[in-house]
Amino acid sequence: MLQRTLLLAFCLLGAVMAVEADPGPAAARASVDALHRELSGRFSDPHGLLYDYTAADGTVSVPTPEECRAAKPNGVAWWCPIENGAFFTGLWLAALVDRFEATKDPAVAERARTAAAGLLLLASVGEHPAFIARGVSTDGRSHPPAGSDDQTLPWFYGLWRYLGSSIPQGEERARLVAGVARVGGALRDGNWLVPSDPPALGTRGHFASISPVTTPRLLFILRALHQITGEPSWLALYRTMRDESAGPGKPTRLQMCAEGDLIGEHASPQWDFYMLWTKGHSVACLAALERFEEDPAIAARYREGLMRVATFAAGRIAKGGWDPAKVPAFQDDWRQLLPLWRAQPTMADISAVANAQAKEWDRISPRKSHELVQMAEPLFACWIVTLSGDEALVRANAPAIRAVLCRYPWKDLRFCTGFAGELAWWQGRRWLE
Repeated sequence: MLQRTLLLAFCLLGAVMAVEADPGPAAARASVDALHRELSGRFSDPHGLLYDYTAADGTVSVPTPEECRAAKPNGVAWWCPIENGAFFTGLWLAALVDRFEATKDPAVAERARTAAAGLLLLASVGEHPAFIARGVSTDGRSHPPAGSDDQTLPWFYGLWRYLGSSIPQGEERARLVAGVARVGGALRDGNWLVPSDPPALGTRGHFASISPVTTPRLLFILRALHQITGEPSWLALYRTMRDESAGPGKPTRLQMCAEGDLIGEHASPQWDFYMLWTKGHSVACLAALERFEEDPAIAARYREGLMRVATFAAGRIAKGGWDPAKVPAFQDDWRQLLPLWRAQPTMADISAVANAQAKEWDRISPRKSHELVQMAEPLFACWIVTLSGDEALVRANAPAIRAVLCRYPWKDLRFCTGFAGELAWWQGRRWLE
């Protein structure tokens, strides 16, 4: 992750835009609806999963089944359109649930149902029962061999939100509950290591370490599994792991959630970039954990960590900007990276190939980093602020959030990370309208 962050050095986020005028709730809602149309249209694959990027007309070049089996462009699918299907779709599903609950639009319910089925598909294509694929090829089965914790956590989060809604019923609900339980049990039995497919390739990412990023993710998964399945063993395991530490004098997981430096982990302050697009996972988990917790004193600890990062994120909303005259080149032909491809029999080989291709991809398609920094970072900051559930904080930042939601020409964007705008609007709607 750190290596990928380094690629963003050329982006100068230090130049802050002038304060933008508040466009008002109606304009912000119209912009969110326009964003939704883009996500539901050109950014969605046949299984309801989000592509990382497409051309303006929706053209997308998906790795063939043969390329997926050969780990092209690399085993983690970095730089190709199916890099983050579980990550992006899982989070967007939460926005779809909120949109449906607000509008009762049957088309939104169907979009959410399709996305949930797509996520379940990603859990069915691998050999290991805990494997979550990043995306699938044109045959609906072939996939990149390596997943990650950044893919697996949103998979749980999205399906937890979906199962908490009124949309899934009967057989669909039973199928989803069984799928979530199967993945959760396999992760537990594998010591919370994230497997690859085939499993012999090794693991990529984990949930068991006690760190600011991973700790709320693990505790959330345990509480979500208890809520979804009703099994008391998940609640007991949550309580045990919540109070564990890495050793004498070390913080417990609960203390890490309250006091850990989630803001600083994996950040690049020298470039004014804080990886909020991935830290949003952990913030969403803190918000959920606070709501789950029956003990007010423990809930207050989760809130302590949640408010710390939400307050920081409020200062990030005005960062970035959009000047059409300064948008760098976009390239959707990821196969230009194949001269740097080689066989990847180990996870170390996968990382080496992906990182070797990174510099070249940033050269031929710098727009990825541009949109990530100038668009995704402030939009994820908006979502983190609304996740706080703090009326005063959200209302104080509502004009800035509405301005950011109206800042971007969604039809002209190439990468789908603008979906964070939908998350922010629907999460904080009662204070943004």
